[in-house]
Amino acid sequence: MDIEGFSEKTIEKLMGTVGLKEIPDVYKLRYEDIIKIEGFKEKRTNNLLTAIENSKNPQLSNFIYALGIPNVGIKTARDLADYFKSFDKLRNSKEDELISIGDIGSITAKEIVEFSTMKELLTQLMNYLIWGLIHFMKMIVVGLSP
Repeated sequence: MDIEGFSEKTIEKLMGTVGLKEIPDVYKLRYEDIIKIEGFKEKRTNNLLTAIENSKNPQLSNFIYALGIPNVGIKTARDLADYFKSFDKLRNSKEDELISIGDIGSITAKEIVEFSTMKELLTQLMNYLIWGLIHFMKMIVVGLSP
């Protein structure tokens, strides 16, 4: 997500104030939700809303990393983004192709392939699409840089 000004403390306050439960909920936040949090005045609220809006266009490597694919750290996510250029190409990759990339071994390759076919991934991606990452997802499917 990489949202500037979105600290652990802010997350805790949002959980208590507006019932924030999961990542897509962040993209449903409105001015009225944030302004009622202790310590948030007009400027801070607007800054957070701007940062949330800006997070809708993350780098592909950050998006891959944020998915939480087992055994895929930030370096592997960067290698995958550099190689595939789009999430759709990564999603359709095979183990043997993945093994040929950087430091990816057979275990990580298998995890990536299994993860990309999971129902949970599709649900998570649909939530991102619904709650604000539509522009970004369109770009990574066709292979454009955000």
